[in-house]
Amino acid sequence: MPNRNSRLFRELTRGELAAAVRRHFGAVDFTARLMDGGLFNTTYLLSLSDGRRYVLRAGPVNRQLLLPFELRLFLSETAVYRLCHERGIPVPVVTVSVLPDDRADDNSLDCRGYMITEYIDSLPMTSELISPDEKSALRRELGEITARFNSIEGARFGRVCDVLGTSDAGGGSGFARWSDWLESEFAAACGAIRPYKVFSERELDGFMRLPEKYRGLLDEVTTPRLVHADLWEGNVLVTPDKKHIAAIIDADRALFGDVGFGLAGGWNDTPEFYSGWGEPPSGRDYEARRLIYLALYRLTDTYVYFAEYADPESGSRTRNKALAAVGRLG
Repeated sequence: MPNRNSRLFRELTRGELAAAVRRHFGAVDFTARLMDGGLFNTTYLLSLSDGRRYVLRAGPVNRQLLLPFELRLFLSETAVYRLCHERGIPVPVVTVSVLPDDRADDNSLDCRGYMITEYIDSLPMTSELISPDEKSALRRELGEITARFNSIEGARFGRVCDVLGTSDAGGGSGFARWSDWLESEFAAACGAIRPYKVFSERELDGFMRLPEKYRGLLDEVTTPRLVHADLWEGNVLVTPDKKHIAAIIDADRALFGDVGFGLAGGWNDTPEFYSGWGEPPSGRDYEARRLIYLALYRLTDTYVYFAEYADPESGSRTRNKALAAVGRLG
């Protein structure tokens, strides 16, 4: 169930849901069911009277708490799904993508922005209904799909919406060097968490120095490749017969960078996954990069837990993990 303490989560009123349905589908009857999960977005299953079903995800309230890259997640996610559809990678079909409108009333649906996708009849890969043998085959298929996902190249390093720009005409920005993107991300996360006094200034300085200290090692990565950056099994949907991957979802944090960045979280660190993905990266250089990536993940998570989700207990755990990753770098 959703974390009701999250400062970003807020249920929509029946009036807000009805207005969205009327705007995009006309005057049809519907039912709406709040779906499980929901710390960042607030998600509903919409069932229209004509039998069509959709998933509506409303963006967060209190947008002033968001990290810079979190301000345009629907834009990135829509672009990622377009790239995947072009290559036959299973992802949701986006019906509507409404970007947040800062001119709208605070915390209204238009201010939050929202996305509507076609409903996919499926179950999450975390489901207890999936047997160990079925899970093994699915992990192998997930590895194959992730390899295809990672094969998509970008012109520069950075979040998808930055690299591709905000329109089909391009106009993207991004970074020429992988280390430059990491430097920007560490600076943004440190700046956001500083007022909460969770880390000392010395510890924050240690985080921000990592990209410069390891610049030569990081810039051995020269080809920006598409990375999901949140590919745990809860973000993988499985067909009802539990034989195939139905879709990869929640690709809003995707970026063009080192494929090792997507592997660093350890979400898919199984032999079955790598039998589909390919030989897992290894060696001292990869391990050093992996620890830098882990430090950034955990630093960002610490801000998210303390500031956005109002969950200081989890925030304290991720704080310790972030410092541990830096410590292991020596």
